[in-house]
Amino acid sequence: MDLKKVYDSLEWSFIDKALEAWVFLWILLLKEEVQEKLHGIKITRNAPIVSHLMYANDLLIMCRADPQEATVVNECFNNYCSWSGQAANSEKSNILFFKSTSRRDRKAIRDILGFKEMGSKADICKPKELRGLGFRKFKDMNLAMIAKLGWKLTSGEECLWTKMMRAKYLQNESFFGYRLKKGTSWVWKGIVKTRKLIRTGACFRIGDGFAIDMWSDPWLPGLPNKSPIAREESASPMWRRVFECWDERNQSWKAEEIRLICDEESAGAILKIKWPHILCWDKLIWLGNKKEFFLLKAVMSFLLQIPGLRMKLGRGGNYRI
Repeated sequence: MDLKKVYDSLEWSFIDKALEAWVFLWILLLKEEVQEKLHGIKITRNAPIVSHLMYANDLLIMCRADPQEATVVNECFNNYCSWSGQAANSEKSNILFFKSTSRRDRKAIRDILGFKEMGSKADICKPKELRGLGFRKFKDMNLAMIAKLGWKLTSGEECLWTKMMRAKYLQNESFFGYRLKKGTSWVWKGIVKTRKLIRTGACFRIGDGFAIDMWSDPWLPGLPNKSPIAREESASPMWRRVFECWDERNQSWKAEEIRLICDEESAGAILKIKWPHILCWDKLIWLGNKKEFFLLKAVMSFLLQIPGLRMKLGRGGNYRI
């Protein structure tokens, strides 16, 4: 049973007069919405209709891309401005259209409201320093957050879930050298598929060389892939860990052996690396951040700075967790 409210029996003209002194813009919009002159949006079929969102000095109005509804919005806003004495900042106000909106309707709505059209998604997702609005794409944000899980795994962070994942998948393998197997969980697959993003900005700083896989981990910042390439004709035993390349007695790289098993560019990059004088642990650092740590903000900026990085990460991968 639904009880009838008192205001259900009142005319809108009476409600207007009673609330006119309060100068509520949402009341004007609600009135037009009830009379079906204004239609909000739904994010899904059973979701509530949203026609406006209001903040301190900002207003977001959603309606159909129709000149008639734009006229209704304009009339409501003009009435509100005449009552309150406020005015819209046309320089900072924008209109965002769906892709399916025709050019004719776009022009008509722009002329009615007097605002310019908002730029493309690529423009509004740029940082404010680059004249964007600083919005973040959900796909990029999700990718960065999953990559952070991969960072925690390979950087040696100790917590329950990293211990479980290492015990199940990385007992004798490097995170960057791991090959996906059948039957692995979709959570693990999602983490593994972010390795290209992590590798692009991450690099190991040598401590003792025991934790760094020589052939799969990124540890040579002078190389495109940050890992050495082996000579095909090399018959020498293949080292696995970086510490095996170091002559502890002479305190120098095993230059001759390195040149035998690595190509010229890789060998040169290895011999340029300085071995630390003080014994310490190997550490994974983020080159795109002064703090050398994986920060979501830094990674999001990193995605924007490198054109085509998302394409390099591959299509069709499941990055959702």
